[in-house]
Amino acid sequence: MKKQYLFFIRLVIVFALVIFGISKVSATITFNNSADGGGYINSTTNTYALTIGNGINRLLVVQAWSAATGAGHITGITYNGIALTKIAEELESGQSCYVSLWYLLSPASGTNNIEVTTDVSGIISTAASYTGVRQFGQPDASVGNHGLRPQTFTLTTATDNSWTVIGIRCLSGSPTAVTGATLRQSTAAGAGIFDSNGPTTPAGSTSMTISNTSNNQVSGVMASFAPAHSVFFSSECTGGIKTHYGGNTIHTFTSSGTLVCTGTGTVRVLVVAGGGGTSGADNTSGGGGAGGLIENFAYSASGNISVTIGNGGTGQTNGQNSLFGSLT
Repeated sequence: MKKQYLFFIRLVIVFALVIFGISKVSATITFNNSADGGGYINSTTNTYALTIGNGINRLLVVQAWSAATGAGHITGITYNGIALTKIAEELESGQSCYVSLWYLLSPASGTNNIEVTTDVSGIISTAASYTGVRQFGQPDASVGNHGLRPQTFTLTTATDNSWTVIGIRCLSGSPTAVTGATLRQSTAAGAGIFDSNGPTTPAGSTSMTISNTSNNQVSGVMASFAPAHSVFFSSECTGGIKTHYGGNTIHTFTSSGTLVCTGTGTVRVLVVAGGGGTSGADNTSGGGGAGGLIENFAYSASGNISVTIGNGGTGQTNGQNSLFGSLT
């Protein structure tokens, strides 16, 4: 595929979640790890470590409570220096304090610090991480609730195979799971984080019921998280300049190389040929237009795929072909 014009060339391979597997089968969300923030911390900052594994499509969820009266006193949460987003906060039943739930997509793997900050001393926090989560448009749904134990939290998921996660604070005692919930982490100060330990399918109404070890109040925020579509690669492919956008992994090749994939998956491919040279012999006239291109939205990628970037043409000559595997 050759066409005159344009000096600049590029080949882009986009791994789009919407077309991984033609049937758009959902990936399985999996619990990864959890951490306890150390109970009640009498400070405006609570820093604690969490180790997140190397799985793809990662999610971090953090429960945080502030001893201050009124909403909005948790001023921020970071993991490895990256800010989390607050989903919602809920009044602690029997008190004027609030418990909140926060999340971060694609948190760094390895051991890093969670840092919770507030404008008034007194913090309680727990955290949990997951893999197989869609990397955009989260949470799927959320709801808050409070009252005397046991408390049932109910929401309606919008996406098939979503998981639910809930951050809890009890006025006294320790939080316990009753139905539809699995405890992932609790702290001596009456807080904890739970999940559904499985998908809600089909999408629709789902509930989690939480109690505590004393006859007292339970408050919390529940959220659902949609799964990523199935990725048949056992790990992210390598090659080119790799970036992430909108739940996609993008490999951009500006020079020849190799895309290396373990397993098999469906990818979207854009191939741009080398542009032609100028029309004037003195190279002072305008350059060429875009080189010819191929778009393929269902290319099966597996193993090592050779990538050749076609050079731009010199004066009054065509550019060279660009190739991605069998695409030219």
